Amino acid sequence: MKAQETEQPDFTTHPPASRIADGLDKLAKVIRQQAWGEAWGRGLTPTQGQVLLSLIHHPEKRKTLPEIAADLCVSKVTACLTIQVLVRKKLVRKERRKRVLDKLYVKLTPKGEEAASQATQWTGLLVPIIETLPPAQQVDLHRALVRLIVTLQERKEIAVSQMCVTCSHFRANVHDNPAAPHHCELVGQPFGDGQIRLNCQEHQKTTNLIQLDRWRTAQHA
Repeated sequence: MKAQETEQPDFTTHPPASRIADGLDKLAKVIRQQAWGEAWGRGLTPTQGQVLLSLIHHPEKRKTLPEIAADLCVSKVTACLTIQVLVRKKLVRKERRKRVLDKLYVKLTPKGEEAASQATQWTGLLVPIIETLPPAQQVDLHRALVRLIVTLQERKEIAVSQMCVTCSHFRANVHDNPAAPHHCELVGQPFGDGQIRLNCQEHQKTTNLIQLDRWRTAQHA
């Protein structure tokens, strides 16, 4: 009797983009699982923890309700209910600057700042793993993630992040040094793709995206 032939895997069925998406999905599951553990360990739900993290990345540690909802990609109702719980836990407080809805701010309390700082520590799970990659691969990975985040922002799938490439202080590819071709006018220093920030508290959003286009074009050169 003829032995049944072993079916050979087809490596051409799925394009690289599909395989990368699968890989990112696996990482997202690990991150979600870690976030759940950290949140429950501190008496918070993941959404509550995300609100605290959203606020701590803001220069004044405050945001409006619509800004928080957009940042977390949740409805205003969900954000409102979450904030109410955080107010009862004395982790945030509400500040009204003018008697209009968009001037009602949610701000971290000192207790909330401490909780938010502790919540950021879960990233320690990934840092040592990423550090096993060669430095050049780390820069390439960081560059690719920035491009993905920018594209998602442009499609309005996620809230605008406080990234260098969308900041008014950013100047793309103005230095001859390949390791540090960009320049930050705020601090007056050159830097490279590996140092592009995703959450900078000094970020000043710009509507003139010439520098972003220049940075993105250089990636294809």
